[in-house]
Amino acid sequence: MDGRDVDAKCMSAQSSCSGFTSLSSAFTLANVVSLYAALGQHETVLQILQNPDLPQQLLLSTPYQFTKILGQVAKAYAETEQHDHALQILEGVRPSDQDAVRRQLVELYANIGDFDRADAIIHQMTDVALQVQQTSQLVAQAVIAEQSEEAQGFLDQALHSPLTAQDPYHPALILAEVAAHLMAQQHPKGLEYLAQAQERLSTVELQNPHAPRVLLTMADGYIAAGERESARPLLDQVLQWVQSASVPYEGSPAVSTENTADYDFKALEFRVLVLRYASAGWFTRAIAIAENIPAEYCRFRETLFREMLLQAIEAKQLDAASDIFAQMQ
Repeated sequence: MDGRDVDAKCMSAQSSCSGFTSLSSAFTLANVVSLYAALGQHETVLQILQNPDLPQQLLLSTPYQFTKILGQVAKAYAETEQHDHALQILEGVRPSDQDAVRRQLVELYANIGDFDRADAIIHQMTDVALQVQQTSQLVAQAVIAEQSEEAQGFLDQALHSPLTAQDPYHPALILAEVAAHLMAQQHPKGLEYLAQAQERLSTVELQNPHAPRVLLTMADGYIAAGERESARPLLDQVLQWVQSASVPYEGSPAVSTENTADYDFKALEFRVLVLRYASAGWFTRAIAIAENIPAEYCRFRETLFREMLLQAIEAKQLDAASDIFAQMQ
């Protein structure tokens, strides 16, 4: 579709839905605006959005898509160093969605090494947990860029956040998240941050509902670094927590997945552990845990065993693959 086709479609959508009496017309215009954004014609997008009636109607009719469009335009402005325009785009986004657009901008600025601008946007976030998470990523990217002073400054900022004061687990979680980001890039300093996370973790009680999330993040770091043996005892601690718990842990899929009402929370948490153990190469433990998932969740179990089978095949663990396949019969 060339520019003329887009223009014609846009004019048709606007003329047929003045006031947006039709939801389908709103979707049509949203799709056209999205296409303009994808083609890089961001000035045209802004001209369309300057109609005072359009943004509100699009926002009400297609909130997710409209927010995504604005995020694309904001990133485009940031990429061309039109930073003020990028931030102005946020004014058209619902307050509840602004942090999602800010997150896109943070990732963009961090990727190009503009850490100060990324940090400034992080400070505008209203979700404190997201602030800490994004700062952890910023620390890792500054380390990779060999900006050690900036990395330490961002780390100190995260470690002294309001969340850290509320819960002693957050310093360990922050360090573990930094380590996991570094490990994913095979950066040697990842192990140093994991050691710091382990030290912090040793000073607090493991009964805390944040403990499994910290332990899983640390395990992910070790798995990414190929240190599978170091990941297994951490997974064992999470398994013990889940087996004895009467409520989901903080960050559990049981509180973040839409279909949680269909399953017991432990089934969802066991799934997390099954796939982590498989990633760590411990398929016998993964199979044993999967067998504990109630039989009435047959489709859930079937999907999980299929995922394990693929992991075993990719890892060239043919004996494990055979055992998993036998459980699927």
